[in-house]
Amino acid sequence: MSIYVTALQNSGGSYGHKLFDVASAYLFAEWLGGELFAHETWNVPELEPFSVCEGLRGYEELLDVPKRSVQCNQSTWYGVDYGLAKQIHDKIRRLSEKGDALLVLSKSCRLTLMNVWNWYHKGKIDKDVYTPVLQDLRERFYRKHKGPTGRLGVADVRVACFARRAFMSHLTTRNGNTAEFYLNIIDGVRRALKDCRVRFTFFTQEENSEDLGCLQEVSGVNVTYDYDYSANMCDLVYADILIGSYSSSSTWASYFSTGVVMVPMDDKAPPPNVRWRLNMAPMIMMNHDPFPENFVAVQPDGSFDHDELCSKVAGKFGMTVV
Repeated sequence: MSIYVTALQNSGGSYGHKLFDVASAYLFAEWLGGELFAHETWNVPELEPFSVCEGLRGYEELLDVPKRSVQCNQSTWYGVDYGLAKQIHDKIRRLSEKGDALLVLSKSCRLTLMNVWNWYHKGKIDKDVYTPVLQDLRERFYRKHKGPTGRLGVADVRVACFARRAFMSHLTTRNGNTAEFYLNIIDGVRRALKDCRVRFTFFTQEENSEDLGCLQEVSGVNVTYDYDYSANMCDLVYADILIGSYSSSSTWASYFSTGVVMVPMDDKAPPPNVRWRLNMAPMIMMNHDPFPENFVAVQPDGSFDHDELCSKVAGKFGMTVV
């Protein structure tokens, strides 16, 4: 008997959040051992850079297939908890024992890469769902975008960050998102990689970005306000070092990164008007336990393990870093 999986993508304007909806279907299909179908709601401009429909059959092919269906529409914006995910998984499995079964995710009922990574490493699931799905999504992006746009410049080590500002002014005082934090990171990276030429590029938007003017005054640092999300994503992904921030696009750039990712950690409870988990790092859904090999933790004051960064930069690029 067959298991079919798709998702009704219904997030707002953010392409990062739209991709979370779609990736949830990828993850459930892998976990269930089912076939993934592309939903018509995936055919939107924001998802075009990720080729999420390429090679998949369309959901319309299933409409006349006799099957038992489960539609999950409980909103789990930052990732479903294990109990609910297991309930969904087991229900579809039971239905598939009696005939073809279909799982449709909607209203941002999300299974995330962080979810399946943590559950696998904690022994809650016995299948590595994270690796094959991430590899698939990465390769879809890499095939369409062969490298950075050239805006990262020429240096031994190119560092990039998306300093989210527009519509996020209430978060600019958070750890991992302030101009002071970025200045500390710049100083720390330069001291850690003192024998390398390091260039920093910060992408942002005009709105609510006045505080970032101080970065532009630092030698070797460029701040660009030309917000082309597809081009910016390329530059973030292909940077030698990516500095994470509060942003769904930053989260996906961290997953797709070909370099080393510096992950800001958090020591504060979230503001009352923002639905963050208390133990969640500023980069949405980056609270991995343990960290993937290319991640480096950054503390709220901007400090990090210099030896760890040097080792990972050297190992990633075959450089000699003293």
